[in-house]
Amino acid sequence: MKKIFFIILIFLCILAAAYLIYLNEIILPEKIRTAVVDGLRAATGKNVTLASAKLDIFRGLVLKDLAAGDENSNILTSKGVSCKFLILPLLKRQIVITSLKFDSPEIFVERFSDNSINIVEAFFKKSLLLMKRKYSITSLRIILSRGSINFKDDTLDPPFTKEIKNVAFDARISFPDKIKFDAEFDISSQIPASLKSSGEYKMREKELSLDIKARDLDLKEFGDYFKRVNIEIPYGKIDASAALYFKDGFFYADIDMTSLAIIFSKNKINANLNCGLKAKVKYSFNNKELIYSGDLDMKNLALFNLDYAGKIEDIRGKVTFSEARLSSRNITCTVLGVPVRATVDLPDIGNPIMKIDVTASLD
Repeated sequence: MKKIFFIILIFLCILAAAYLIYLNEIILPEKIRTAVVDGLRAATGKNVTLASAKLDIFRGLVLKDLAAGDENSNILTSKGVSCKFLILPLLKRQIVITSLKFDSPEIFVERFSDNSINIVEAFFKKSLLLMKRKYSITSLRIILSRGSINFKDDTLDPPFTKEIKNVAFDARISFPDKIKFDAEFDISSQIPASLKSSGEYKMREKELSLDIKARDLDLKEFGDYFKRVNIEIPYGKIDASAALYFKDGFFYADIDMTSLAIIFSKNKINANLNCGLKAKVKYSFNNKELIYSGDLDMKNLALFNLDYAGKIEDIRGKVTFSEARLSSRNITCTVLGVPVRATVDLPDIGNPIMKIDVTASLD
């Protein structure tokens, strides 16, 4: 009798397991897919397509081939999305996502002329409607793996565009009020620039701190942004590290940079420069006031198309500078084949009268 009961119990367990597999593989996926598509369409106002959706005991809600956008272009596509979430908050119509991971996403980010951003306007302003019920959404962590971003900035004329590849991004909430993030990506150009960054945003204080390391970065490609603060960017690539800080309408930067073959022109004078730079910068967005200071270590600077000397070669020395003053106690160079040593002092950049003491060796 016990043996028969045991066999019946095993048979019922097999039937239950088969039904759960059928439910999760056939019935639930279509219901979940329809609910997710309808919910995202209502929340974003965008066209949403999704190849499949199912629940996984380890990865949570798993979506395949997600796409959201307008008729002519997509804002977001991703080969795979995994969403881990808490169960109990669902009873209060809250979706608390502990991890939201996008695999190979392609994202189009557009900054409009009013400084609003399309991705924020579309995905972070409305509640999600599922099964005719509204749910608030809180995501504690967002991960992008092997992603790409196409960026367009309409605040500039003509609009600035840039493609960012090989994006690895990890942002997470650190209670009670901090968002921490790490990122790595490449900026497309003839020789792609690679960047790594990590930072923290304090929501209550509206305070952002950010550390960046860049390699083979061509600042000239971002020259339109520097023109806003009357800075002309030369041609050439740099390696740099910077600690950036934003708070209360102010931007602060502590920069350490090295460069090879920086080329720039002013009037008829052309220059070629290798250098190391350390600088501190403060900028007020309200007053549009720029304050800076630092040291420039020049190596192999050459000036061409000079009226009398023709060119000055092998200029070396350390220059101390600020927005108000420029000076150097020891600059060496070669003029008309003669070694020259000089001290330079420009006490007021607004009144460009330079004091120069020159010593030449004619031996």
